[in-house]
Amino acid sequence: MGVRIFKVHDHEICRLFLVLQPVHGNVHTCVPGDGFVVRELIIKLDNLTNSIQQKLKANQLSDRVNVIHLSDHGMEGVHPANFIDLRQFVADESCDFYGSSPVLQVVPKPGRYDEVLEGLRRGARSNGHFKVFSNAELLLRWHFNNSARTGPITVLADPIFAFQDMYEASEYYRNKHNVTGSNHTYGIHGYDNEALPSMYSMFMAKGPDFQNRKVLAPFDTVDLYSLFAKILNISNPPPTNGTLSHLVDALKTSESSGSSRKDPKVSAAIVALFILVNGLRTIF
Repeated sequence: MGVRIFKVHDHEICRLFLVLQPVHGNVHTCVPGDGFVVRELIIKLDNLTNSIQQKLKANQLSDRVNVIHLSDHGMEGVHPANFIDLRQFVADESCDFYGSSPVLQVVPKPGRYDEVLEGLRRGARSNGHFKVFSNAELLLRWHFNNSARTGPITVLADPIFAFQDMYEASEYYRNKHNVTGSNHTYGIHGYDNEALPSMYSMFMAKGPDFQNRKVLAPFDTVDLYSLFAKILNISNPPPTNGTLSHLVDALKTSESSGSSRKDPKVSAAIVALFILVNGLRTIF
């Protein structure tokens, strides 16, 4: 257990990452925010949270360790009736599709770029539930332009819609998680998260550097880097596109953290919980 590591090696360990990946996999097979599976996962994570806090208290570490609970994204429910087969809008063997819903990269065969792009655009106009982008049309705020991972054409589904890759994915979920039935709703993430609370990730924190019961406005995940550098007392960290200013209200003081603790090297326990708590930005 990470608490024991902090207790025994408190002059060596300054951060601990605990990633609960099975939670992430399970929620793809159920309706986000509903159902028995999600409820049971929340109960397990709630019990884990209580266990961490109780063990920190029992080892006299509550005033020395910051615990941060995170998720990397939210989730949106998609019904099979909303799967869109993009292959119907292009000629056979004219292109290849890569990636997973709701974002697919389309790579036309040599000499067929214009044909494929126009076919997908016609499909988008007739279907009305997805958008098509050439590389030049990708939105700047996505920071997705000029990437080696970007195909010549990018297709993005609207919320609650997905593409033909979900037919194969649903078969995988059927075999692995015994999910059956054409009426089943799947959890999908990766939609444009601007003004879409269902894509928001989760952030909760408790410890000597954080205020109690402080509610924050939504912020970008990249801002967490600056927060971690702050509470870990890292001087002059390499710059990123994030900023501490969006999270400074979460901290008890804007001065360097750790100055009043017994050992500032025991700075943070980071617990990554991949769970569906849409739009939550709470310090507890």
